[in-house]
Amino acid sequence: MALTRQQIRSYRHPDEDLGFILALCALGPALLILTLVIVALLFSSVFFLLLIAFYIGIFVLAFWIAYRIMKAYYLGNMVRVSEQNFPELLRIIDEKKEFFGFKGAVEAYILPESRYQVFVLPFIRRKYLLFEADVLGQHSDRADVEWVVARHIGALAARHYRLAYIEYVMNGAERIGLLNLLLTPYERAVQYSGDQLGVVAMQGRIDVAMRALAKMMSGADVGQHVNFSGVIAQHLQLKGSIFSWLARCMSSTPHLSYRMANLIRFGRQHFPAETEAMIRNAPADFQQIVSQIR
Repeated sequence: MALTRQQIRSYRHPDEDLGFILALCALGPALLILTLVIVALLFSSVFFLLLIAFYIGIFVLAFWIAYRIMKAYYLGNMVRVSEQNFPELLRIIDEKKEFFGFKGAVEAYILPESRYQVFVLPFIRRKYLLFEADVLGQHSDRADVEWVVARHIGALAARHYRLAYIEYVMNGAERIGLLNLLLTPYERAVQYSGDQLGVVAMQGRIDVAMRALAKMMSGADVGQHVNFSGVIAQHLQLKGSIFSWLARCMSSTPHLSYRMANLIRFGRQHFPAETEAMIRNAPADFQQIVSQIR
């Protein structure tokens, strides 16, 4: 049975709503002024009305042409996930769409880069998942891939990309350093929320999510040998550091060590039995160090 929208909301990171409000506060004045200028021009002259309609038409046409060029480039230069290529990945995508009740069209392509990353390009009617090669390499098992797919489909279902159509406005605003303090909290919060929704789709398997994050940190080959205890120790070392705080404030993505620690907190809250069983079966040094996560 698919998750309801209310259930999806309940699994999001608690900072997400506040971050979204702060982002709107940062963009609101500029958008309000632009709207007032347009309204004033509309009532001042028929010529301006026609001019604005002309520019809107040009913008829509340019956007459509750019979209068609992008899709042609993908089809011409990348392998599309289909029944002929990577059918198992196609089935995983369909499974996670059904789990989150996401009805939108999703196409997936394989990028040639050998890194452990997945990107989402949200368009109005169709969403694109771009998988870098290491995600499907010999050092990734099905559980890894399931969590990576689930966190991104979950993010689409949770409407984390609803600001995507004003992404250029946000990127331009981010060049003004002080506005970062208002824009980046939301961007970081939805990264946490995506991680958490991926865990929900994996029935509480935070160990799978942590292994995938380790591969994001150091690549698929090295990542399978990363000791979680060391990463958590790095997280604890940064706690209370003013320089760590500054680095996070100016970044649109959380530190990966913070994301790993957040998964443990989330698991304890929503999947306590599975999380405690995972911790009990882990090495003693891991049990000791996760006890310090609050």
